[in-house]
This record gives sequence, structure tokens and C-alpha cells, in this order.
Amino acid sequence: MNSLKVVVTFLTISFAFVCFPARAQSDQPLPPPVATITVDLKVYAMATGQKANISSGILTYQGKQYPLTIKGIGLYANQIGASHLVASGEVYNLNSLADFAGTYFFLSGGMEETGSSKIRSDKNVIVALKGWSRGPVVIQPGGSTIQFTMK
Repeated sequence: MNSLKVVVTFLTISFAFVCFPARAQSDQPLPPPVATITVDLKVYAMATGQKANISSGILTYQGKQYPLTIKGIGLYANQIGASHLVASGEVYNLNSLADFAGTYFFLSGGMEETGSSKIRSDKNVIVALKGWSRGPVVIQPGGSTIQFTMK
């Protein structure tokens, strides 16, 4: 019984050291926004395991609009159905347009639960979104890829 308490205590402390630094980082004040973004994400998952992702958006940076596509989003594992998310927000830590495209990972929030969410790129660009969601829209484990759409 004592060894079980030791293991549970160790796991609890380990979990705290792993989770709390990430939480603290997401709560840090952000610098002024340098761009805005709007997104329209539609995800469909069929019984056969096929997934469709029809997702687009527009980045407004230095007075110009740049269309983009978002890949690598889906529903929860083994979930069948459809989700739709519409949001707009602000972009932080963007030093050049070239830094925006890349892989993004979940940082905090949850659009379905709170109406807001933050994601961070592999280049430390942060996007803070506010909007609505009908069903969950989940960033896949390898991250979500944002690319500019050629006109």
C-alpha cells in the first residue's frame, strides 16, 4: 500500500512539473497584435475512416489580405460526424509574412467550450481566436499546417 502511495505521489508531482510550465507560458501577457485573421473550418469524418477538411481563412498583415488554407485538423479519435468553426482573431510575434505559414499546435482554450482558443506555431507566432464552433475541431497530434493559397 505504501508503494502505491509513493507511485501516485510521484506521478502527481511529475504531472505538475510538466503541465504547469506550459500553462504559465500560455498565460503570459502578449505583445501588441501585428495582424488579424479570420478562419472558416469545416471537418467531416465518415464511418470508413475517411476525413475531409475544407478549411480556409484570410490573414490581414500590413494592410494586405493573404488567403490561406488550414490542414491537419479533425474530430476526436474514432469520432464520426461533422464540425464547423468560424472565428476571427489577432496574430502576435509575427516579424515577417514568411513566418506565418507553418505548423501550429494547441496552446490554450477551447472554442467549443469557451469561445476562444490560442494556437502557437513552430516559429513562435501566436494566434488568439474568438468565435463559435458546432462540434469539436481538434488539431491533430502532429500539428495543423497553415499555408498561403495561391490566387
